[in-house]
Amino acid sequence: MLLSKFVLFLFISFLIGIFLASAGIKLYFLVLISFLIFLFLRFVFNFQYQYIFVLLLILFFGYFYFYFRTFLENKNLNLIYDKNIKFYGKIISDVSQKEKFKEFDLKVYPPFGGKVKVLASNLFDYKYGDVLEINGEIKKQRNINEKPTVFYPEIKIISYSPDSKIFNFLLKIKNYFLFQFKKYLPYDEGALMSGILLGERAEFSENLKQAMNNSGTTHIVALSGYNVGILILVVSKIIAYLFGRRKVFLISLFVVLGFVLMTGAEASVLRAGIMALILLFGEHIGRIYSLLHSLLFSAVLMVLISPKILFFDLGFQLSFLSLLGVVYLKPAFDNVFNFNPENQGFLLWRDNLTTTLGAQFAVIPLLILNFGQAPILSFLANIFILTFIPLTMFLGFVLGIFGFWYPLGFLFGLVSLFILKYEISVMKFFSKFSFLNFGGFSWFVLILIYIVLFLWFYHKKAFKLNV
Repeated sequence: MLLSKFVLFLFISFLIGIFLASAGIKLYFLVLISFLIFLFLRFVFNFQYQYIFVLLLILFFGYFYFYFRTFLENKNLNLIYDKNIKFYGKIISDVSQKEKFKEFDLKVYPPFGGKVKVLASNLFDYKYGDVLEINGEIKKQRNINEKPTVFYPEIKIISYSPDSKIFNFLLKIKNYFLFQFKKYLPYDEGALMSGILLGERAEFSENLKQAMNNSGTTHIVALSGYNVGILILVVSKIIAYLFGRRKVFLISLFVVLGFVLMTGAEASVLRAGIMALILLFGEHIGRIYSLLHSLLFSAVLMVLISPKILFFDLGFQLSFLSLLGVVYLKPAFDNVFNFNPENQGFLLWRDNLTTTLGAQFAVIPLLILNFGQAPILSFLANIFILTFIPLTMFLGFVLGIFGFWYPLGFLFGLVSLFILKYEISVMKFFSKFSFLNFGGFSWFVLILIYIVLFLWFYHKKAFKLNV
């Protein structure tokens, strides 16, 4: 067996183990599932016994690793719920400015222990590294992946002691960019630029959020691999021009790591960042880059850090499913529509169409499962918007850097304004079309539709599962 194929199955086995533990599967059911997997690998893939043994061993490791990490988290958690108490702690995240409150993560000091999320009043300013005295009630959240939360407590700032000077510096850069966007752009346009370039969604107006949700374009501010890839491409070209190609790898490496930390290391950007680092390293040592291996490796790495995200984090699931859709379903749609890779049409509309269709078809079951509905014409909205995202990010990048000089800031702000207004207009137009509702929709019917689509792709010889 090829080593690369075996490594791929190792990644999948670990993730299956984590998933089964997260779903609450009992140990005796795990044994039964393992036996079925053994039969499947032996008689379908014709795996040798020693390979199957290692894969099942990794599956069991993933299963017990989930419980081990949960035990460690609970061991370090010492909080009193639903009772007004006084406690102390330090802000360990960026302070997110929402419309009606500020939000941040707090590391709780002894005699208590653990991390909580705080929703605080907008009347006062807080920042990363502030040590606070808190008077309030800690509420346990229903979602196991969410931190306990304190709603609008009484807060007193005791001192300032940031744990990381590097992270503090990166946050200052981020806030400088946000300030430039607010300085040169109207409210909604500035908020959209902040979302596209930095993943900052705190200051979106209700109208803009509604337009993005209804048009199926929320993903453009989720800092996906698409956004991060554009940023790396721009930065690499600038570095190659200024310092030469030999220094591209090292500087790009620090840029990616800094960007991931600066934007809060959410699931989508963390996954994109890990894959970008693998791509940079592969190019540096002259090795072939495998998108599927990189995707699964980044998933395993993230799940090792936080096992609960695989089953309980919707953002993580949407991020990976959408990319899998781009990897496997986009080429299928290209073949079905007989699109020539060398001719992508005016403003790359063909490429944007099949990319959007691939991503959307991959995540629709998850959207239906969680929300009971899916936008009808989101693929059209994305065609009209995605073409201009690289230019939008470039203009935002330049505006953030040179905004301190008013003539240049005004010029790039004006050009950015026209493009951002166009993008918002597209969102608002397509948001008028209703969602496709699936109230009481049968999973059997949904699965049947996907089987028909798969058979159609297979008939067209459009679907190839290359590992």
